[in-house]
Parts: sequence; structure tokens; C-alpha cells
Amino acid sequence: MNIKSTFIVMASGCLLLSACGSRPSLTELPPEVQVACPSQQFPAFLDSFADSIALQEAFTRFPLQARHLRASGRSDPVPVDEWLNRSQVRFPLIPPRGERRTTALIVDVRDASTTVATATLYKPNTDYQVVFRFALNGCWRLEAIDNRSL
Repeated sequence: MNIKSTFIVMASGCLLLSACGSRPSLTELPPEVQVACPSQQFPAFLDSFADSIALQEAFTRFPLQARHLRASGRSDPVPVDEWLNRSQVRFPLIPPRGERRTTALIVDVRDASTTVATATLYKPNTDYQVVFRFALNGCWRLEAIDNRSL
């Protein structure tokens, strides 16, 4: 699998979250695909999110803000920003634990407050680095991806 190309092709769609009293937060999807929020604590949420395509699909906000670097005639690559629809995104955005282990990919929580968090997927000793930005609104949702790989 070509890791760089996997993260350059991403998509988006609109998911709204609702808090239902004592019930867990559910994404507003058809009843047959309702998914409960795995955790309000970001590290636990990220563990579940990273290992489940269903959670990645349910808790990704669309349109998804996506940035990647494009080579230019200048010495530095140029950042390119896009807003992706769901049909443009290939899941999983973060490979599951087993695949990360075999490909030496690491996911680290870099910054986390009570409402905003970032996680970085990277491969040591390479230029591969993808930053995922999440926001808490009923449940954590992926709001942006910044592929900093060269």
C-alpha cells in the first residue's frame, strides 16, 4: 500500500452530533448505522477511532478540510488546501493497529484540550507525517487533515 497516496485522496460529508440526555451521543445517520460515541476522553476516543473504519466514517465531519504539500518550481513545496466531500475520502484515514505495527507507523496525541485535540501519524526516520485535528461537540470529530509528507 502506498501510504502517501492513501492520505492525499480523502473525502467529506456533513455529520451533526446530538447529545441526548443520559443517552450516548449519536451521529445523525440513518437508524441502521447509528454509532455511539466511544469516549469523551480524547486518548480513549482516538484508540477506538483509529482501529475502526465504522467509527472513522461516523465521526469525520464533512466537508473535511484537507491540506497536502505539492512540489513546485521553487525550493519549498506549496501547501494545497481542499474541502473534501464524503465521496472523495478513502477509509481508513488512520490504519488499524495491526497495519500500523507492520508498517512501523506511530500515532501520537500531540495537543489535547477539553475541546480540541491533534494526533500525528508518522513513520520514524522518514518524511511521512500526517496531522489530524479533532474537535469535541457532543463527541470528538475529525475536522481536518494536514498531510505534511514530502
